[in-house]
Amino acid sequence: MKGASALLALAFGLPLAAAQPVCPPGDWPARLRLDYEVTASRAALSIGATGSIGFERDGAAYRLNAEIKAVGLYRARQESRGTIDALGLKPTEYVEVRGGRPPLATRFDWAAGRVEFSAAPGTSAPTRPGMQDRASLVLQLAWRWRAKPDAVVYEVWVAGARRVAAFRFERRGLEGLSLPAGAIEIGRAHV
Repeated sequence: MKGASALLALAFGLPLAAAQPVCPPGDWPARLRLDYEVTASRAALSIGATGSIGFERDGAAYRLNAEIKAVGLYRARQESRGTIDALGLKPTEYVEVRGGRPPLATRFDWAAGRVEFSAAPGTSAPTRPGMQDRASLVLQLAWRWRAKPDAVVYEVWVAGARRVAAFRFERRGLEGLSLPAGAIEIGRAHV
């Protein structure tokens, strides 16, 4: 997903060689669309897919859609809805659809301090400040590092379709990418 990382870096003004920031850290764009291609390889097997991330903001409310398709093999969609506050994206609902399976929903009740999962009725987890869902995490991470460019480590709780897990991202230098728009360097992270 190097192409997607570069697009996110460009969209949010992450450190790139010879690139200027696109928007101030506290300002989220009204609309953003990122289209990318990705190739996964293991030994002699290689498969390509296309994906897109669409983001819309209306005041403090946001809606994010992400989709990836491997022709004839796999399709997945994610949707995140919520608000934007001083900590960035604050999801209220996350929906995940994989293949032909029914949608799975995760709901964040910030007032009650709980996250509930449709995939595991009766199961919940506590919310935590800055918590994200699987779809919002990508844009939140780009925004977070743009807001705090000197940060080396970013830890965040992430809610998926069935549970919550802690993620730790560590910045590890720059990585060169060759894109249709030209060669760039982006910040490289380790999860």
